[in-house]
Amino acid sequence: MRKVQLLEEPYQLGQERIALLVGLFCMENFDYDSLMNGLVRGSFGLEPKDIARFEIKKGMFRVIDKKGEAHEVKIEETDKYTFPGCGPCFDFASELADISVGSVGSPDGWSTVLLRTGAGEKLYAAALAAGAVQEKAVSEKGLDLVKRLAGNKAERFAKCSKEMNVVGIKR
Repeated sequence: MRKVQLLEEPYQLGQERIALLVGLFCMENFDYDSLMNGLVRGSFGLEPKDIARFEIKKGMFRVIDKKGEAHEVKIEETDKYTFPGCGPCFDFASELADISVGSVGSPDGWSTVLLRTGAGEKLYAAALAAGAVQEKAVSEKGLDLVKRLAGNKAERFAKCSKEMNVVGIKR
C-alpha cells in the first residue's frame, strides 16, 4: 500500500484517500481452501464450522475447536498450505506501515505495537487518551523475540532468492 500511495503510475486509485497504514506481523499467509481441506478436514477430521480460532504458538500451528480442544502440528507441517508468494517476502513486521501490530512479544490478550511514523503516533496517542486501548511496556525478551522473527524471515527471503536463481540483466 505504501507503494500505491507514493507512486503515480499505474496506481491512480485515490492515493489521497489512504490516511493510515496498519500492518500485521506475518510469517506467512494460508490458502483457506487448502488449509481447510488438507489440515482441518484431512488431518484433524474437523469441519470449518466447528473451528473457533487458529493460533501459532511456540512453533506449533493450533486449531482450537468450539469445544475448546486444541489440535496441533508443527508449524513446518503447514508449509504446503501457504501461498507461494509468502516465501520471497522478507517483511515480518510491516516495516513500511504507520503502525505495526502483532501478538508476538506480548502476553496473551495483549498486542505488541510498533509506532513507525508521526501519523501512527498521533492515532495511537488519540486512542490511548480516549481509553480505547491500554498500555504497558513490552519486555526486552518480548522485543528480542520480535527482532529475532523479523531476522528469521529476512534470512528465509535471502535463502528463497538464492533458490530462485535471481539474476540481473543489462537493458
